[in-house]
Amino acid sequence: MAWALVGAPRGPVEAINAALAMAGTRSGWHRLCDRLVCRAYGYANSGYPSAIAHWTAMAQAGLAHPGDRCPPPGAFVFWDTGAGEPGHVALVISRAGCNPNRITAVSNDVLDTTVGNRGGVYHVTLARLESGFVQPSRYLGWSPPVCAGLALPTGTFR
Repeated sequence: MAWALVGAPRGPVEAINAALAMAGTRSGWHRLCDRLVCRAYGYANSGYPSAIAHWTAMAQAGLAHPGDRCPPPGAFVFWDTGAGEPGHVALVISRAGCNPNRITAVSNDVLDTTVGNRGGVYHVTLARLESGFVQPSRYLGWSPPVCAGLALPTGTFR
């Protein structure tokens, strides 16, 4: 991980472990992707109204890596989901090269229609995310895990 988060409740390794602990949750995260990724870092929410607003703030702050398909573990990856939609963000868990088949992330909702959940949390490849849930052509890029929400009390996972 190429960054140090000043004042973040959890570092990238702890956040990755927290996100993996949430994977397998069957409900409760429907359309709450931005909250989910920041929750892994120990925040109550992201502090932004949507994933698109979060991405825009990262871009305006010079923290975004537009179009870069090689995000590091612990980073946030963003997609535009269409006009009037809130966008989507996931937390990168691992990377073995820059191939979407070799990069994993924790994301909500992605497999819900397949497994019958609503707001489930899943550990998937970026390729799986982009095989019908979000469009590869709408990938925005990645940013360091910056959240503007309030920190959760120490020891709170969910």
